[in-house]
Amino acid sequence: MRFKKHNEEDYFTPKMVSFGPYYHGLPELGMAKEFKHEVLTMVVSSSGNDKQFFYCQIIEVIDQIRNCYVEVSRVAYDDGALAEMILLDASFAI
Repeated sequence: MRFKKHNEEDYFTPKMVSFGPYYHGLPELGMAKEFKHEVLTMVVSSSGNDKQFFYCQIIEVIDQIRNCYVEVSRVAYDDGALAEMILLDASFAI
């Protein structure tokens, strides 16, 4: 909220990293994309499980995840792409 512009877009649009499908793939948020993959590798390697284990856990509840979003996640991403996105974002958030 410290940005000088005062319209809602400035407060809610991510500036460095996206989480979830709404702003996924924006070029200006790309600096964190590769780092998300590195973080996922660290999380997986320290967990005692493989990436597929976590991916399958997300796939089991993908409909519930999809229900948290409107429009964009229902048409732009298949279950696999959405699950991969959520896995990357969740590991990065952790």
